Amino acid sequence: MNSGRGRFLLLAVLSTASALHGCSSSSDDDAEKDGAGAEAGEGSILRGGSGGSAPTGSSGNASGGSGNAAVGGSNSSGSGGSGVAAGAGGMSGGGNEARGGSTSGTAGGGSGAGGAVVPTANIGAECEADADCGSGLLCITPNSTIFGSGGPAGGLCSRVCEVAEDCGANAYCVPFEEDATSGYCIEACQTGSAGEPKCHQRSNLACGLLALVPTSVACSSIADCGGDQLCDIDASTCGDIIPGCVPTCSGDFDCEAGQYCSFSSGLCTAGTRSGLDIGELCDPSASTDPCSGFCSATNAAGTEGICSALCTLSPTLRGCGWNGEGGAEAACLFGTALSPAGEAGVGDIGLCGALCDCNDDCHAANDRCMDETGGDVLSLFGRNGYCRTLAADETESDSIACD
Repeated sequence: MNSGRGRFLLLAVLSTASALHGCSSSSDDDAEKDGAGAEAGEGSILRGGSGGSAPTGSSGNASGGSGNAAVGGSNSSGSGGSGVAAGAGGMSGGGNEARGGSTSGTAGGGSGAGGAVVPTANIGAECEADADCGSGLLCITPNSTIFGSGGPAGGLCSRVCEVAEDCGANAYCVPFEEDATSGYCIEACQTGSAGEPKCHQRSNLACGLLALVPTSVACSSIADCGGDQLCDIDASTCGDIIPGCVPTCSGDFDCEAGQYCSFSSGLCTAGTRSGLDIGELCDPSASTDPCSGFCSATNAAGTEGICSALCTLSPTLRGCGWNGEGGAEAACLFGTALSPAGEAGVGDIGLCGALCDCNDDCHAANDRCMDETGGDVLSLFGRNGYCRTLAADETESDSIACD
């Protein structure tokens, strides 16, 4: 997370949401956020199509696995970022690079047993049972362990795949275990407003990072890479961003009995949440992340941090542990470098930020309780403002002092 966390711009994203809310999908917000939320985990790769095999990834996956979400290092950008721990995913050399399909694949769907075309438009849809997804698809339930540590809130329609063609033109074949010979279809997406609507307009899915396709360009921060690229700090090389619709539960209320919403993986997980809450101070260099989500650096040296979590920039506003009722402790306020500069879209992955009533509610030394929205934070979330550092054109008098 950028040490100079940018101003709250969620309302700009949501201003276009009313026209989209309730529509069906077939298929952050702050651009100053240099740190990209990248789902770290147990080595996920994108399965290539008929044009060639996919290179093996090293450490990233689509929100499953045991790694921390969004934290691959404390400072992936020059101004302090949340880091990128994504592995090097790959696609078929001869495939459709934008969608993971192949030059010989059909636009409407993959081939099932006996050559029958399997309808794939429902990949990514909510479900409770296989029958909800349609012929040839299965329902990955919240109690599933296919993704490693837990299952997707609301269920996820998918299918077992071996090559990209199995998933149709708008999904990727993603193995969730190293050296796996098969995977599961994950819906593709495009970040930014140009990709709307996306991810079936679900508040528990977000257009986030599936993998990085490695390049030969060396990097030490995101500033060394081109547009639509991130710096893989483990490999010290730039990688092309491959976005997909990744599970991002909003809170325990999204999950089944006996589960909690893991802010580090975005999955519904058996047990009880532990760790520091969003907005609490943390040590980014700690051997074990102390947060219930992840510890994001707030200074360039990576010696100070604050707990955050991934979320979906959604018209429902639900997320970061808040179900939309009463006052919120945190909200999905900021975007990531995965979204185009200045153009986060509804459905993009975002970062949780702490809300406040006055300055004393903000834990980071340089944070203040701010509201430049004319009271919209109060009307939306029941709090006077949100915590961030003062911008260059602001003074202490612009913050909300305690009585």
